[in-house]
Formats: sequence, C-alpha cells, structure tokens
Amino acid sequence: MKIKQPQLLNLRASYTIKSIGNMSQCMALAMLGLICAVPVKANVADFEVPQKPPTQKRLLAHSTKSAVVRIVNGCQGKAYLPRNGKTYNLTSIGYGSGYFVTSNGYIVTNAHVTQLSQNQAECMQLLFQDFVKQVYQDYVSVDLNTLKTMVKRSQLLTYTPIQQVLLQNGKALPFEQIVSGAPNAIGKDVAIIKIDVKNVPILKLANSRSVQLLDRITVIGYPAAADSTTRLSDDSFHVPSITDGAVSAMKTTRDGEPVIQTSASVTHGNSGGPAVNEQGEVIGIVAFRGDTVNNQEVQGFSFVIPSNTIREFIKLAGIQADKEEISQK
Repeated sequence: MKIKQPQLLNLRASYTIKSIGNMSQCMALAMLGLICAVPVKANVADFEVPQKPPTQKRLLAHSTKSAVVRIVNGCQGKAYLPRNGKTYNLTSIGYGSGYFVTSNGYIVTNAHVTQLSQNQAECMQLLFQDFVKQVYQDYVSVDLNTLKTMVKRSQLLTYTPIQQVLLQNGKALPFEQIVSGAPNAIGKDVAIIKIDVKNVPILKLANSRSVQLLDRITVIGYPAAADSTTRLSDDSFHVPSITDGAVSAMKTTRDGEPVIQTSASVTHGNSGGPAVNEQGEVIGIVAFRGDTVNNQEVQGFSFVIPSNTIREFIKLAGIQADKEEISQK
C-alpha cells in the first residue's frame, strides 16, 4: 500500500522553536531524564512546496503572446466654431490586433484594421460627427436647423491621421502600410504593416492545409470587452488576452475564399490577432464573427483567414522570411 506523504507548508519566514530554558537548564533536566527543547532555526527552503511543472498549454501561451501587438488607427483634428469662438478637439480611432511575422518589424493584421487612416474622406466624416455631438452638448436648447447652420460655418483647422502600433511595454510606434487587401473582400482582409524595430519575437506561419476539424487553437489579441478603463490599471491596457477553442468548420466566403470557423470567443479589437495551433504556429488571423441572433452577439462562432492566404500577402510585400519563421509542414 502506498503511503501518502503529508503536504508541506509554504512558510514565508523562518521561525524559532520555543525554548523552556537555557542550555544549562536543559542539561540539568536531562540528568533527571527529562526532555528539553533547544532553539532551532528552521530553513525556509525546507518547507516550500515544490512548484508544479508548467503545462504545455501554459508554455504555449507564454511563448506566443509576446509577439502580439495592439494597433491604433484613425484620425484626429481641431475644428473652430465662430458662434462661440471655441476650438474643439476631435478624434475618431479604432483598435485591432496583429503579430510580428519577422524579427525586423513586419506585422500581419486585417485590412479593415488599418483602413480608417488610409481613407481621409471617411475619417473626416467621422470627425464631423464627433464635432456635431460636442456642439450639441454646448447648445442643447438649439433647434436642429440652427445647429446645422452653426456647424456649416465652422472651420476644420487641423487633420492628422493616426497610425500606431502599441507594444506590450507601452511604447507607441508609427507604422507604414506595406500592402493591403480590400477590407470589404472578407476572404482577403489582410494587411502587412511595418514598424522600425529589431530582434522582436515572431510567430511561425503554419500550413493551413494541414488544419483539421477539432484541432485545438488559441486566439491572442486585444478584445474591447477586456478593456475596462475605469477598473483596470493603465499597464493592463497593454496586456493581450488569450482565449482557446477548436476548429469547428472549414467554409468559404461568397467570393469562394477559404475561411476557418472556430469556437474561440472573440470580440471587437480581436481583429487581426493570430489563431495558433498546439505547436504555436499561426493557422490564421481573426477576421469576423457570426451574425447576431435576436440582435444579440453570440460567442463561439469566429472566423479566421487561413495562413496560406496570409502567405500571398507576405509574398506581395516582398518579405524575405527565414525558413524557421514560416513552417512548411
């Protein structure tokens, strides 16, 4: 019969066993056949519980998340309203995810993640909406026609596109868009961008033809649902979230492009983030979710653009990826 060993306590400080007297008293008691406790200082290490070895899944999470970044895209500007002589600060930005595919700063993400700063007319329209909203807050009692007249007489003083990659250390770097698919062509919703860095961690690209039903996958990114600016620290904003699931279907878009359906939970902000297999290789990037049901978003139905489609854009970008960076399995 196997005897169960008693569990050791994890003591954070050394302690001393109480003594009932000094050494001379102990010797006297010993002559009478009595036992005396002598002060003994315990070694903390003797009482520490051995740490469990990390699981394969935990090792995978730590080895892959360091290559993931948050992408900020949009525009900002200033508008002047003659009616009150006030200058309004305007902003329209969106967030997405991406990952380093090369150690010198090339990043894979979605085309729709980087779209806004590339389309000045669309971004200016969103700034205008922000402007109207702010003016309305200053003139709540003004009727709609008067408000429209006031806004028409305003001036846009400045316009600046926002194209930044936020690293996990909090550093923000401008990015250059190298190549991009059409954001409305869902199966080709891929973009390659570049920032000026060296020796960053990367993720290998798997062969998506090897993906099979019920393969376990992990999605890494920056979902908006995990951004609680009122409850979490500023540093937490730069920590990526990890969700897992499985490959639940292999499907095609209306344009005939392949997509991989997974059961991993994703939300706004996950777009462009990698989905990796159990070897830590990217099988694709998150692109969109399933339709709403009764106007409610349903989790567990996310769609990934396969890694072999990503390869096409890497080739278009002229990236010289090393063999160890792109798996040929």
